[in-house]
Amino acid sequence: MSHEESGNKRMARIEREIREIVAGQLISDFRASIPGLLTVSRVWVSKDLRIGRIYVSFLPVGETVDPKATPKVVKELNLAAHEFQRALGRDLKMRYTPKLEFFHDDTLDESLRVQGMLKKIEEERLQREKSTSSEVTNDEE
Repeated sequence: MSHEESGNKRMARIEREIREIVAGQLISDFRASIPGLLTVSRVWVSKDLRIGRIYVSFLPVGETVDPKATPKVVKELNLAAHEFQRALGRDLKMRYTPKLEFFHDDTLDESLRVQGMLKKIEEERLQREKSTSSEVTNDEE
């Protein structure tokens, strides 16, 4: 459960600020090195503000889509986490700067997978209805 959902306004505000700073840093410093569209989907910060988890979704762009691109991008972001932490320390007025770790947010992938399953079920249902209605028409003749 996010801090915003739990009603903790202070933590939700900190998470929002971290999200904005990290997203700005991605645009300004990492845009050229990342071959695709990268989005900071959500941020979670521990109650003691020592740990920050940054969830990103990545959509590779180009002629050849590498299925291993997302783990590579997340690994690259984790290697550069200290640069993001430095930006947080500079822009946030907090006693502690959270130690950041990046994770792949597979929410989009999961929703596309579920959407595909629902579409397949609907197509099968329509096919059954079509075959049932044609059987009824043949029986009437």
